[in-house]
Amino acid sequence: MALVPCVLAVRELGRIHPDEVFQALEPAYWRVHGYGVLAWEWREGLRNWAVPGVLAAFLKLAHGFGITDPRVYRGVVALPQFALHAWSLWAVHRFAERRAG
Repeated sequence: MALVPCVLAVRELGRIHPDEVFQALEPAYWRVHGYGVLAWEWREGLRNWAVPGVLAAFLKLAHGFGITDPRVYRGVVALPQFALHAWSLWAVHRFAERRAG
């Protein structure tokens, strides 16, 4: 059952929200490769680097393995996001179970 979202995460090339790219993936790519488009918020230090920093770590790891295909990059950053989403759903389920008694 968990295989379906994993396959979809890797296969789906589009993004639902453009800000996912502009405010997370683009700064992460910039951190790893030293070039890309940074919004003014990043240049002025108004945005938090936590999410792009985590994504940059995965992109750097992929780069270390010689991965350069943007589609594979997409999968590299989608799978950890899927894992975080699955964990948060599990945590909410456990919380609801405890509250229901």
